[in-house]
Amino acid sequence: PFALGREPGLGGPFSPIELSRLHVAALVAVAATAAGASGLARWRPAASVPGRLLGLAGVGGLAALGLLLVPGLTEGLEHARGYALKETAWIAGNTESQPIFQGGSAANAVFLFGGFAFLVPLCPLGPLARARAPALRAPALVLFAFTAVFGVLALSQSRYANDFAPAGSVALVLLLSESGRGLARLVPRSVWGGRALRALPALVGLLLLWPLVSSHRDRVPRALAAVRGEPADERAWRTPHATVHRFAKLVRAATPETRGYLDPEATPEYGVLSFAGVGHVFQRIARRPTPADNFGPYLKNSNLDVARDFYALTDEREAVALSERLGWRYVITAAAGLPRRGMLLHRLHWADGTRRFGAPRLEHFRLVTEGPPSGTSIGNLGKPRPTGDIPYKLFEVVPGALLQVPAEPGSSVSAELAIRTPTLRRFTYRATADADAEGIARLRVPYATDTEAPARPLAPYRVLAGEREWVLDLSDAQVRDGALIDLAAE
Repeated sequence: PFALGREPGLGGPFSPIELSRLHVAALVAVAATAAGASGLARWRPAASVPGRLLGLAGVGGLAALGLLLVPGLTEGLEHARGYALKETAWIAGNTESQPIFQGGSAANAVFLFGGFAFLVPLCPLGPLARARAPALRAPALVLFAFTAVFGVLALSQSRYANDFAPAGSVALVLLLSESGRGLARLVPRSVWGGRALRALPALVGLLLLWPLVSSHRDRVPRALAAVRGEPADERAWRTPHATVHRFAKLVRAATPETRGYLDPEATPEYGVLSFAGVGHVFQRIARRPTPADNFGPYLKNSNLDVARDFYALTDEREAVALSERLGWRYVITAAAGLPRRGMLLHRLHWADGTRRFGAPRLEHFRLVTEGPPSGTSIGNLGKPRPTGDIPYKLFEVVPGALLQVPAEPGSSVSAELAIRTPTLRRFTYRATADADAEGIARLRVPYATDTEAPARPLAPYRVLAGEREWVLDLSDAQVRDGALIDLAAE
């Protein structure tokens, strides 16, 4: 009743990613198949297993055909197929979509399953061997089919390890038990070696369990401490998940509140661009809207591709125009990957918008805050954190104040501003330009000296033009409104 009566959600009325009519239709189809197969067995019982399977396939085919005739259901099935086969870049690039044995390494598989990871392909053999007992045949075959299907899925995508684990645990026990029985038949039970062989699978099981215990031994005390409400230790605060939560709190403190939190009818004043994979954190903890989030392409009106491509832009004007069109006022960057020449993400995060990596300075992005001072960005999940990296930074997109500086035609003019960040890091923003034929140099600068932003200047601007020097203060309003500052009138 809930699935049929609710309003269509993210993926429409037959969404494969949330409870919907698709799941109701699937259960009805299964019930129809079971009822049809039962009726067929009573009306015309088959004498052999192949005959029974053929009858079941026929009834199931009719039920599947009935599903395909339901309007709109095929679209949901297409989404499900694309999700399972990783046909979109979003799903294929997701960490959970990678095989449990990633890149030929067993580290992730052992973290999930311990040494039992190597037995996942053999799990279905346990219940299949137990199916020899007539009284257990039906449930054993069901367990065999379930573990065979989800074992393959778990090997191909880590996300399905959760679905495989409960039934897989039972299948693993049966596999070890049947292995013990098979070994015991090789040697008479009365012989001491027979007892040892029967115990061998249990010993193997304990050995395979140890890597799992070892990899999680540090997490268990921390989890129990969290349940008891005790403060987390320092290592817990440095994990990628804790780091992004801590930074989301910094973002909320450094940005103005927006209307409409949890109100689907309200439109917020601005958005905050973040990596889609941590969008939910900034929506929930920072309480700021993002153009894309963890729902990826399955979110209605998602700007996933635009948000992803923004970070790879090299033209600042294009980036500013895109920000204005889509309404995001702030941009979040992270320490992820290696710096690439000209790429906006790296020009912001590693150069703070200054001239570096062979690329010019940025005129419309100013650092607002950064941190936490110790932590790991989500982009370095599972990798050692490079020493000294700032995990996350928040930049504001501003028009920037335009300075008009009198100087000798063709001469170089500069404006410098020393800035200290919340992590006590310091850098200098330096703008340069040449005076035109009329003796005017124009420099656009994004930083204010009179500001409440956590990243603050240490002193006013120092503007140099030949032998002349100006000391200049700019307000937040002047930077945000694109004010014209004519130093010739000073």
